[in-house]
Amino acid sequence: GSLSDVRREAARAVLQEPELVAGSAVRRRWQVLQLHEVVWEHRSLPAGVVQSDVADLARCHKPAQERIRFFSTAEIDGGLVAGPTQLPHGNLDDRLCICDELFCDMLADLTDTEVLLLHAAYVETLAARETQWHVRPVASPLASCVGVCVHGDWAYVSDPTQHVLRRVHMRSQVWEVAAGAEGQPGCA
Repeated sequence: GSLSDVRREAARAVLQEPELVAGSAVRRRWQVLQLHEVVWEHRSLPAGVVQSDVADLARCHKPAQERIRFFSTAEIDGGLVAGPTQLPHGNLDDRLCICDELFCDMLADLTDTEVLLLHAAYVETLAARETQWHVRPVASPLASCVGVCVHGDWAYVSDPTQHVLRRVHMRSQVWEVAAGAEGQPGCA
């Protein structure tokens, strides 16, 4: 059957008969497919998951990093008859889209526990990246900032040296005086 049939079958087995699945290849495959799905959702290229995406995943969990294997240029040129054998060091050949089967082959040396820990570490890394994306620096015309308040798309910043309250639109990064008159004490 198709890979989606395998996913459905694995999920059904895990849900209906968890005691029979414990320690089995079906459970292992389901875990790896779940991880591949997360990597797919955060891939670097619209065409699909490439080896660089898997290397990014591997960097999230040091113990697993040295046990994940990659396809060398020679293995790709040879039609994937052999491999993966390359460690994640050096240049990775990103001509290859990593489907479920190839992803399973790349993670074959990991234990079930390592797959779960790798999944958790990757999700945590993605959450941190998402947070960093939301908290990005904004160019500031201020020499020093005493206080900041955010309301909607605007950040309000007090500038006591100029006696004004400034605001910056966080998307366009346009600054303007919200209150006071520059250089005139007692106006803001």
